[in-house]
Amino acid sequence: VRIRIIENQENLGISGATNRGIENALGLFIALMDQDDISLPERFEKEVNFLEKHSSIAAVSGNSITIKQDGEYRVRPPVFETPGLIRWGLLFRNQIQNSAAMIRRSVIFKHAIRYESFSPAQDYRFWVQLCHKEKIANLAEPLLYHRLHNLNASDILQNNFYNSTYKIRKDLVYKCLNWKISDSMINGLLSPEKITNIGDAN
Repeated sequence: VRIRIIENQENLGISGATNRGIENALGLFIALMDQDDISLPERFEKEVNFLEKHSSIAAVSGNSITIKQDGEYRVRPPVFETPGLIRWGLLFRNQIQNSAAMIRRSVIFKHAIRYESFSPAQDYRFWVQLCHKEKIANLAEPLLYHRLHNLNASDILQNNFYNSTYKIRKDLVYKCLNWKISDSMINGLLSPEKITNIGDAN
C-alpha cells in the first residue's frame, strides 16, 4: 500500500504528530510538509536526485516563494546552501524551510532525533540537533509555496517563539563554543543583521 492514513486518537501537537509520521515511514527518504503550504511539482524529484548524488548529505531543503495574506507572491532572499554555512547560520535563525525538507530516514533513527516540544520553534530545534550529527544542504531554487497569514503558529505563539529561540541558541552556542550565556546576551550577540552570505564552507 503506497498511501496510508494514520489517525491519532488524541491531539499530539505538531511535534508528536510529526514524530508519529516519521516512526511509521517506510521509505529511504522522508519528505516533510505543512498543511497550508504547496510543494512545487518538481520538488521531490530534485531532492531525491540531490540526495542520491550526495551520499554524505543527510537532509536537503531549499528556498520558497511566500504567498502573503493579500495574495502577493514574493521569493525569499537567497538561502545558505553548504553544510558549513548552514551550521553557522543556525546561530542566527533557522536556515531550513521545514516544510520543503527531505531527510534520509536512516539518520533520524541512527541518532534518535525527534521533534521536541519547543512550539512554535520545534523545527528550528530539530535542525540544530541534526546539524551536530550530520551535514545539511539547501537547493538555491524555490521548492515550495509558503503561506504567510495571521494564523501562522509563529505569530499566534510569538512569546513562546522568542523564548524557545533563545533556549535553542544558548544550547547551540554551548555545544559549539562551551559558553554559558544569558538570554539578553544571546539576543545581543546573535543579531540576524550580522549574517552575510560570503564565501563557502564544508
